[in-house]
Amino acid sequence: MEKKPSLSKRLFYYLLVCLLCFFIAEAILSITFHYKYGNNKLAITDFFISAKSRLVNPKLSRQEAEVQLRYQQLIRKGESDEQSKLLVQEMAAANAFEFDPWLQFRNIDVASKYVNTNGFIRKSIPSFVAKGTDTFRIWFFGGSTMWGFNVADDETIPSKFAQRYRTADRYKKSLEVVNYGARAYISFQEMKLLQDRLLYQQTPHLVVFLDGLNEVVSFPTPLHREPLYTGFMREYFKGNFPLARGKNINDSITKFYTRDHHLPATEVANILLSNYMLTTDAVTQTAKAYGFTPLFVWQPVPYYNYPNQLKDPICDKDSFPVYKLLSPAIEAKFKKMNNSLYLANILDGTVRLPFIDRVHYSPEMNEVIADRILQKIDSLLIN
Repeated sequence: MEKKPSLSKRLFYYLLVCLLCFFIAEAILSITFHYKYGNNKLAITDFFISAKSRLVNPKLSRQEAEVQLRYQQLIRKGESDEQSKLLVQEMAAANAFEFDPWLQFRNIDVASKYVNTNGFIRKSIPSFVAKGTDTFRIWFFGGSTMWGFNVADDETIPSKFAQRYRTADRYKKSLEVVNYGARAYISFQEMKLLQDRLLYQQTPHLVVFLDGLNEVVSFPTPLHREPLYTGFMREYFKGNFPLARGKNINDSITKFYTRDHHLPATEVANILLSNYMLTTDAVTQTAKAYGFTPLFVWQPVPYYNYPNQLKDPICDKDSFPVYKLLSPAIEAKFKKMNNSLYLANILDGTVRLPFIDRVHYSPEMNEVIADRILQKIDSLLIN
């Protein structure tokens, strides 16, 4: 009778087979996959990272969804929980970008009950208010706060503006509003989007820019007037395609902007101020060429001049010291400009819960901001 191999020999054979399979898989993946998409030393590592990124939804984890739902319920007391659940789901589905050849990235198109984006435009309700024969057209630009993250189409700032206008008897013109807000955009991108839209659309009478959040919290890319994915794209064109999307985007930002993380707050504030004013100057020149009026709005954020920040059950409790230098400097600049509106000081407790998540506005806060804009441009709407 033939003697069976010992346990140690069998284990040795198994190990050899596993190693052989590993090397075969590594060789195949190196040829078919790694040379195109590799970011790690082993092709198998990259393959499994890539597979995981496709199988696991990176937009919103179960825990994050529960947190967002709790915030929605805090804000929407007395309203249906089903509405809050559906809004959280729809917002998670909308929380993605697609490539844009001029602006680097843009919102994806979404069609759902509460969240609708088509092209560059987030749906406004109403988008048109019929009154007189003359129509006053307003374009709204900004980041995710203007776009309306975590609020429904009829709760965004442009929608609230149109709703307030509709109920005001003093205004006799018809009104058209367009929400060009785009998540993660800084003012420089908004300016480029404006210039792009002017090539294809009828010139508006007024263009509103709401900025101040992404100019700071998207640090350090705003220091260079560069969009969020610039470091990521540099990696790509070097042939170093980042597979683990979220992680490597942050890695690429850290890699290409290492020096900026060590800059003193004073220098950062001065650069951001200079960049923002360059953008407002460029928009002003564009407005003169096309014949529209610009309005620059510096927005409220939880990190500056918000006495209730630490007690607020929803907003971010982090600190950005640069706001203590930048916001007063913006306020001083705005005092010399007729077409500006400084709102960084309106978190005075009038609105019980001004934020619907860490940084984005609640419907009530959006209404307050819309009302302030309406008051600012009152004379334009009457004349």
